Amino acid sequence: MPDNFLRAGQQRLTHCAERTLVDGKDLRKAAELCVEGNAMHHNNMKRYMDAVKLYNRSIAHSTNGSQQRAQAYWQRSKVCVKLKRYADCLQNIKLARASDGPGLLRQKLNLAEQCARRMLLSVTDDATPGSIRHEAATLKLSFPAYENAPRVANCLVMRRNPRYGRYLETNKALKVGDVVMIDNPYASVLEPEFCYVRCDHCQRPAPFTLIPCEHCTNAMYCSFECLSSARTQYHEFECRLVHHLAETTGDPFVLLAWRAVARTIGTYRYNLRTLKQRRNMLSKIEVNPLLLDWVDGQNIAFSAVHILASLARAPNDPVEARAAQLAWEMHCHLVSKTKLTANYDPDSVPYQWVGEMCYHFLKVMQCNARPAQLMRRDEPEGRYRAVPFALRCYPLISLLNHSCAPNVKCFDLRDGRCAVVVIQPIAAGGQLFANYGYDYLQTGRDERREGLQRDYGFSCNCNACENNYPTAEPFHSNRVDTILRTRDMPEAARNMAKLLAEVKEGVGDGRVPHQQLAELERYFQLLYCEVLN
Repeated sequence: MPDNFLRAGQQRLTHCAERTLVDGKDLRKAAELCVEGNAMHHNNMKRYMDAVKLYNRSIAHSTNGSQQRAQAYWQRSKVCVKLKRYADCLQNIKLARASDGPGLLRQKLNLAEQCARRMLLSVTDDATPGSIRHEAATLKLSFPAYENAPRVANCLVMRRNPRYGRYLETNKALKVGDVVMIDNPYASVLEPEFCYVRCDHCQRPAPFTLIPCEHCTNAMYCSFECLSSARTQYHEFECRLVHHLAETTGDPFVLLAWRAVARTIGTYRYNLRTLKQRRNMLSKIEVNPLLLDWVDGQNIAFSAVHILASLARAPNDPVEARAAQLAWEMHCHLVSKTKLTANYDPDSVPYQWVGEMCYHFLKVMQCNARPAQLMRRDEPEGRYRAVPFALRCYPLISLLNHSCAPNVKCFDLRDGRCAVVVIQPIAAGGQLFANYGYDYLQTGRDERREGLQRDYGFSCNCNACENNYPTAEPFHSNRVDTILRTRDMPEAARNMAKLLAEVKEGVGDGRVPHQQLAELERYFQLLYCEVLN
């Protein structure tokens, strides 16, 4: 642990402990946001989704039972009517009625409810506008899974050597399209753009029915079940500090680390002594995540995340100093929690150790987090592009090393998991390489190497860098875009099967052309991932 970590604790400990963190609830701001939403909704603007985001922010900033919250729910119900979402309209009327203590909206709500119920009987489709909502295709592993690790194909094994550290290789030949891993995130936070249109817990889109956390303005949920689950698992600890960190740092890696810390403490039922014993054990043994019991074992995900690599920086590095300061802020907030400190024993769990755990998670997240992406159609050009909507850390996917010309690709599925799919043939005994955001098709070699050295601390010597592969024009096909826009699932499935057959028959040991791969990826995303029009 660097010396500046200890100095940061001594300098900031009293300040952090004494500072009162505010939750950001503000009735005046809630009213102003509602008025802004009305401007988008009315006056022939018809920017309904922009209006919904503003109403959701108004709901998040208002207090429970306030007239401002009732008004925001009422206005959101009107948008639902305009978009023919009558079931969602009824849900908003119910929420508005619960917050309308004085009954100022009673008559309007009653009339709107009668109208929405009549309209609901005349329609059957209540799909989210712009989102592909159909029965999701089921994605399965292409090989039998480990009995103890059902997320991973049993052809994968973990190896270690001085050059690569821990890495994954296959003991069977893999073909393009093979699915070899489907992982769940250990921690995940939404990008700011999506905080008021998606559930903060399951991260599914639910802009018309979100309900707020009553203690902060950053988290909204699709249901009371998600709210309760998030509160129990992690949000009780992160709640007020997450607002402060979002306001002061704006760094999603910090928010992700804080959520990972909160989840870990919740997993161990607030028992710091047991948690410390587990960490000490992990530091003394060689852990192979593929051999852990993911079926019946408890706290396995924490073990896998704890051993992930992190980047060592010089003690005087500004990034390192900032990480130490942030870790102590997390530490001070944690030890102020009565539920955590009720059985706190400084003799068995030193006070400083809590901050060290926060510091470790912050370093791990900075090196292992990856963006979760969806495909969205840009209105001016009508083309589809990948848009990050969340930042996540996966305990098993994080074992994959980087190549600027990867042979596997990670796809973010609609159910919140992430699938690892083979995109280039891999011989038996070959290593699996993913991409850390520096692909040779979009970025030149010098820029890639500089970015990887800065962000991950290594100089890349993959085939693309050694042979200086040329960049290429982004993939675009009007025919493929039409299939995505019209949501033609059968056509996408037929075309993907045909392309896979051509690739498996004609490639041999060579690389699949990037245009073919890009088309395959579009079809896969339409069938299994989220695509917005």
